[in-house]
Amino acid sequence: RAHTKISETSSVGFVPLSPTNLQAFGHGVTTWGMGSTGGTDGVIAISCDQDDDGGAEAGAVYLLALSSPSAAAAAVDATSKLSATRGGLAQVRLAPAAGDSWGIALAALPDLDGNGDGELCVGAEVTSYVDLLFLSSDGAGGSFVVQAGMRLSSAGSSVLPPVMRARFVADTSWGITVANLGDLDGDGAPELAIAAPRDDAGASDGGAVFILSMVPMPAVEVRFKQDAFVELSAGTQGSAGRLAAGTVQAGDLLGGRSGGVSALDDVDGDGVGDALIGVTTDDDGATDAGSVLVVMMNTDGSVKGQQKITSGVGLTNGATLSLVAEDWFGCTVAGMADWDGDGVPEAAVGARYDEDGGDRAGAVWLLFLTAAGEARATYKLSADTTPLPLVTFDNFGQGIATLPDIDGDGKQDLAVGSHGDDEGGSGRGAVYIVFLQSVGGVGGTAEYRAHTKIAGTGGAGFVPVSPTDAQWFGHGISAMTDAGGTAGVIAVGAPGDKD
Repeated sequence: RAHTKISETSSVGFVPLSPTNLQAFGHGVTTWGMGSTGGTDGVIAISCDQDDDGGAEAGAVYLLALSSPSAAAAAVDATSKLSATRGGLAQVRLAPAAGDSWGIALAALPDLDGNGDGELCVGAEVTSYVDLLFLSSDGAGGSFVVQAGMRLSSAGSSVLPPVMRARFVADTSWGITVANLGDLDGDGAPELAIAAPRDDAGASDGGAVFILSMVPMPAVEVRFKQDAFVELSAGTQGSAGRLAAGTVQAGDLLGGRSGGVSALDDVDGDGVGDALIGVTTDDDGATDAGSVLVVMMNTDGSVKGQQKITSGVGLTNGATLSLVAEDWFGCTVAGMADWDGDGVPEAAVGARYDEDGGDRAGAVWLLFLTAAGEARATYKLSADTTPLPLVTFDNFGQGIATLPDIDGDGKQDLAVGSHGDDEGGSGRGAVYIVFLQSVGGVGGTAEYRAHTKIAGTGGAGFVPVSPTDAQWFGHGISAMTDAGGTAGVIAVGAPGDKD
């Protein structure tokens, strides 16, 4: 329906701080609503995993407070940066180091410590850890700092179950994807999914997704249930409560890239939330074309049922999905609300190497689902199908987050990362806020209406801190939702940041 672009040279309020090339602004995006964001419509988090604060490619995350001044635009009202030198990470001894690519994965969590603000999980692929950050806002203008945190890793001091720490091995890309699956078991705390797409259990580079159950404790003393640990991989497929035999093959990269796992509202009507899992280099449709799994969940995080969607598979009602070799469909996934009122949620799936608009310009597919997990209709967001100004190597679709309605039309919006965007410098990255509109009633679909671009070097009110080339702003994006909060708070990683 519409879009807004935030970049170094756009004019929607973002003002970058010391931008450089290749910072990868927009590599990932997430959002959440908070009651203490000072009257803004919301906040988004955007990754810059090549940001150089603190060292070359240490990484960073921007928190942007958004509003929508018109029905076809978004604006940035306030900017916060989390990095080795900013936002309180050093004070809680969680500063990323050079080469960590911190921010490559983002996941929003509800308020766990009772201060009214949501929390944030941030992954660092290169050194394989995930930081759980407890955020605090200023209560007025949407500025955030880290007040406490903990590191999830293979270290003996980690709060993760020992059986899971023992599964961590080098070169598995553990931590490149982290997702909040919601409260599956009804105990008041969310379940987390952490992916290792290069895990070799049962198949070389088949990948694995680990599901953990959190236990809420006073203040920031969050722990995980030691006996509630589910592994989805080639090594466990075919067992009760796991993926079906033959689902994962060698080289599939189960769990996708940054954002390759997402919560999905209840698909099959059993009252339990479900999940989306990307299979980035699945070969069913064509070599490395990719696929996505719609996974129906049990309350303990085990698998009740599943449906694969790719070219010629998992499609019904005449739906089409035109994938070609090396599209990487499923590199990023995001659950969407029920768009058309049929009682079944929808899904957004990135294909960052799609060639509409040029080599690896990227695309996002919207899948309109049935209760069986099949796609009854599809819609493609790309340079060929919309006015989005995507060009070669933009990698649009690597980060995706669904936004609660920020423009007041009663419909969900999308934040999509484009971490290879060169506006203002090589690889600085960008995030697009894409506004959608309905097509048809019950059983209908959605289409593009407008957009706003937020570039890694400024725009739409966004003021970046020490932006650099190759920071990959937007590689990770997560949307966070808190009861009673407003829409539109996103966290965006910049794993190449050099702070």
